Amino acid sequence: MSAIAGFQYVALVAAFVTSAALYSRIPDAYCGPNCTMVLARPLIAFALPAAMAFVVGVLGLLWKRDPIRDRDVHTESTYHAIIATVVFLILGIHSFVLLALTTDLHRDVVQIGARAVPVLFGLTLVVIGNLLPRLRPNLVIGIRTARTLADRSVWARTNRTAGYAAVFAGVSFVLGGLLPNLPVMEFATLAAAGVTAMLGWSAWRSRHA
Repeated sequence: MSAIAGFQYVALVAAFVTSAALYSRIPDAYCGPNCTMVLARPLIAFALPAAMAFVVGVLGLLWKRDPIRDRDVHTESTYHAIIATVVFLILGIHSFVLLALTTDLHRDVVQIGARAVPVLFGLTLVVIGNLLPRLRPNLVIGIRTARTLADRSVWARTNRTAGYAAVFAGVSFVLGGLLPNLPVMEFATLAAAGVTAMLGWSAWRSRHA
C-alpha cells in the first residue's frame, strides 16, 4: 500500500474516532417547540465520515474492478492522489463543522470557517484539475462518455480542458475566500459559468473534430 493510499484509511479512522469522542459535545438541533430531530446529532457527527468511507471504499472497489483502465504505477498514483485530495477536503470541512459546534458557534471560529472552506474547496479543484490530464480512460474518474472512452485522444483533450476549467474554478474560490472584500458567491457564479463554457466548447470541438 502506498503512502497516499494509507493516508486515506488513516483519515477515515481519525474522522470516525474524533466524531465519536466529541459526540456528547455536539448540541441538539432546535427546530421549534414540540419538535424533535433525533437524527440530527448522528448526521452531524457521522455523515461526512460516511461520505469519506464511500469515496475510499466504494470508489476503490469500482476502481479495482474497472475492466478498461491501465494497470500501471502512473495510473494508480494519479487515482490515489485524486481520492486523497477529495478525502482531505471532506476531512477539512468536517473538522470545521465539529470545531464550530463544540465551541457553541463562536463568532471567530465561524468566520474563519466561512473563509477557509471556500479556500479549501478551491485548492481541491486546483489539485484535481492538474491531475485530470494525467488520467487515462477509466470508468470511475474523469469525463466519461462513449466517445472519450472509445478514443484516447478525445479522452486526453476533453479531460485536459476539464482540468483547465477546474483550475479556473478553484482559483476563483480561493480568491473569494482569501479576499474579505470580495464576495464568495459571485466568484462561485463566475467559476460555474467558466466551467460550463469550457466544457461546452470541448464537447463541440470533440463532435466536429
